[in-house]
Amino acid sequence: MRKLVYILVILFISSCSTDTELLTDEILDNETTNDETANDGQNNAPNFNMSTFQIPEHSLAGTPIGTVTATDADQDLLTYTIESNYDLIINENTGELSVGENLQLDFETNNEIPFTVSVFDGSTIVDLNTALTITDIDEYEALNQTQKDLVSYYSFLTLRKGASSPRTNNLKWGESISLYLDGAITPEYRAMVTAALEEINEYFTIGDFNISLTTNQSEANATLYLGDVSEIETLWPDIYNIANGSNNQGYASTSFSNNVINDARIWLSIDSEILFKHELGHGLGLGHSNRCDSSEPVGSFMCSTVSPNHNILPSEVEVLRYLYHEDMPAGLNEGQIEDYLSNFILLGN
Repeated sequence: MRKLVYILVILFISSCSTDTELLTDEILDNETTNDETANDGQNNAPNFNMSTFQIPEHSLAGTPIGTVTATDADQDLLTYTIESNYDLIINENTGELSVGENLQLDFETNNEIPFTVSVFDGSTIVDLNTALTITDIDEYEALNQTQKDLVSYYSFLTLRKGASSPRTNNLKWGESISLYLDGAITPEYRAMVTAALEEINEYFTIGDFNISLTTNQSEANATLYLGDVSEIETLWPDIYNIANGSNNQGYASTSFSNNVINDARIWLSIDSEILFKHELGHGLGLGHSNRCDSSEPVGSFMCSTVSPNHNILPSEVEVLRYLYHEDMPAGLNEGQIEDYLSNFILLGN
């Protein structure tokens, strides 16, 4: 009888023990679920480490700017994105900022670029509104020697340093030229002038400036007269007084106000293409060239002594292109020319 009672007691204890372990497992499972729910509700948002960003103007695409960093108390994996009207690039994993392919950094135009960086920890997005400061540089010193030579030659031609009385400030037209041809104009000469103007107009790539022919003298703001000097004695007595008795085969005179050309008169004695280009160059605001070495295969079209083997040099194409760039002001002195032109060159304009 005692043995039976003892066996029943053991079975009861074993049964209770098993139920208790199962109950404990259920409680532990419930506690684990409750803890996970609590952690989701208590996610810590990431925090930005405040920093400032600046970069020199004219920095090239791919140049590093700095790194946006954030911390997260939960040690979550962070992802960075950027929003801006400018081509700024951010590494989504590291937060490193860099210059994009289409971003031109020009202190004179805009010295600050605003942008917004966002960081995401898998649950929460945090934004940071900040800005990139553009710092000024000496553009001329950033040029290579070839570019510096162009700046020097630009000043020489546009300030007419080859003349007995150089200009302090340069001249340029404020509007397009409508050219009227007068005198002994043959169809062949008109065709030559038309072709020469088509060539020269291709140099004016940034802006609306161009040179066109007009058959109505009242619409012209520039006139070319082809003929003997005696024929302009009454027409243009001031030019006649200069040209008569001289060795000049052509002469150009411009009228201007506030360094802006508004009228031009060109006299030519012979129907030479290079002479036409030379005097037109004066009409556009250029002086005589210093690139006239007889040892060179081709001399400048602006040499004081015109020769059939002269032509518009590649550097002079650039001079005309920059002189009539829509953002190049008239009336610049030598220091201002250096500043403007160096900036244009570095911007790739």
